[in-house]
Amino acid sequence: MVLAGDVGARNSIYHERCGLKKVGESQFERLYFLSLEDSDLLIEHCNSISSYLEKLIMSQAKVTLVVVPRERFSYTERSLESIYRDTRYPFELIYIDGNSPAPVRDYLQAASQKYGFKLIRTEQYLSPNQARNIGIPHVETEYLVFIDNDVLVKSGWLEALVNCGDRTGAAAIAPVTLEGEAFDTIHQAGGEIIFRETKDGRRWMIERRPNMHLPLKKLPEPLTAGPTQLTEFHCVFARRDIFDKIGPLDEKLLSMAEETDFCLSVMNAGGTVYLEPASVVTYVPPFTLVWSDLPYFFMRWSDAWCETSVQQMREKYDLSPDSPVLKHYRVFVHDHRALAFGSNEISFKPLLLSSKISMPAKGKYAVKKILRHYMNKQAHQFQYSA
Repeated sequence: MVLAGDVGARNSIYHERCGLKKVGESQFERLYFLSLEDSDLLIEHCNSISSYLEKLIMSQAKVTLVVVPRERFSYTERSLESIYRDTRYPFELIYIDGNSPAPVRDYLQAASQKYGFKLIRTEQYLSPNQARNIGIPHVETEYLVFIDNDVLVKSGWLEALVNCGDRTGAAAIAPVTLEGEAFDTIHQAGGEIIFRETKDGRRWMIERRPNMHLPLKKLPEPLTAGPTQLTEFHCVFARRDIFDKIGPLDEKLLSMAEETDFCLSVMNAGGTVYLEPASVVTYVPPFTLVWSDLPYFFMRWSDAWCETSVQQMREKYDLSPDSPVLKHYRVFVHDHRALAFGSNEISFKPLLLSSKISMPAKGKYAVKKILRHYMNKQAHQFQYSA
């Protein structure tokens, strides 16, 4: 039994219940007397102090996450809740919302109040590099992480990146990016950028991504940390001051080659790019799209945005028209865009209906053709108005 006059004992018990090491004795006395006859009030006080300390810890963060739209909005909540659930290392967060549909917009507004992050919204769609450039000036920490809005994270991912940054001084660091919710298949784990001159004087660029789409259980040997030349923007860790050297990200790269150009810019500025296998995230491909995803998805992977990216890379790096990487960009966009109609079922989730409809092959083709034509037109207008 603890008497009201036994301040030291009261503090000890309160420390134990609240999980605190030290709080002013006068504050303990005040809270204790308030809660003598109400245990619920005591719990409320403990929770309040715990919440305050969590915010205080986050305010000392040395890394800021900048979340940007990749290609859809329907995975927003799953991704953001994963970040807050599975990240124990202190961080600040800036969320760039590029014209998400109303249900997602409302969720983000509520989440920003709940978690205390900075929410920046535009009323037009953004290319990923545009969204990242909006976020960079708001970062005040030593490090930042660009992370897409369809990524799930694995516990320990962020501290591994920070530790690698502290240990190596690398300007940019890639985690191992897996694909799918099962966290069992490699999507990207470093890579190589090769420039080659042909005998007749043509300049080629080739990108190599070893182990891409390989199940983890089939890896011949464990991945090791070390320098690499290529990351992907699903998730990239960087020093904030590298952008003082290389400037903003290239906004003419609307749909392809953003990560290649970033890595080349970092290396040309004397920085190093690292792979850190102790950090693991996963990209969740859009095998199921909801109706409200389609306008942005088809703009993101439109022929217009792709060709703008291709021509920018060709001019920027003096590549010949038949450079293998340019062909790869076009093929990827064509194949990835087909994911929107990879299934006969299209979900009505944005309309809050649980039912689904089946669309015959001819119907899918017709809708696809109409959407592609419309979004290519919109993408052209977007380019010249940006």
